[in-house]
Amino acid sequence: MNWNGNVNMQLISAEQQRYPTVGDWWIDEAGCLQVRATLLTNILDSHLVMAHEYVEAMLCIHYGVTVEAVDKFDESWKNDSVYAEPGDDPTAPYHEQHDIALIVERMLAHACGVDWTKHDNAIEASFKAMNK
Repeated sequence: MNWNGNVNMQLISAEQQRYPTVGDWWIDEAGCLQVRATLLTNILDSHLVMAHEYVEAMLCIHYGVTVEAVDKFDESWKNDSVYAEPGDDPTAPYHEQHDIALIVERMLAHACGVDWTKHDNAIEASFKAMNK
């Protein structure tokens, strides 16, 4: 599916995610980029995740990494890995895009005065709760 340039970004509950994740993106049937982040206790944490997902999506689209490739990898990824999340795994088809998005997320967190360890712990706790 080709991206038409439009973007729809929303904060949603963990139960509304397409699969157990704190952030997700895809291109819908109309060509609109859909970005979702799980609503965490601290709304700023949620928006940092959303920014990450948007940057990751934009870079994947730019470099031809398909939604299907990302979804297939994420859905088959085993949480018993040494990596905290699928995109951290160097075998992920979007690993580079994920790493750049993580840098942007860290920069935004720093600019907002967010303690990275607390932010990361909030994401990890939400992810673990989804994967019980």
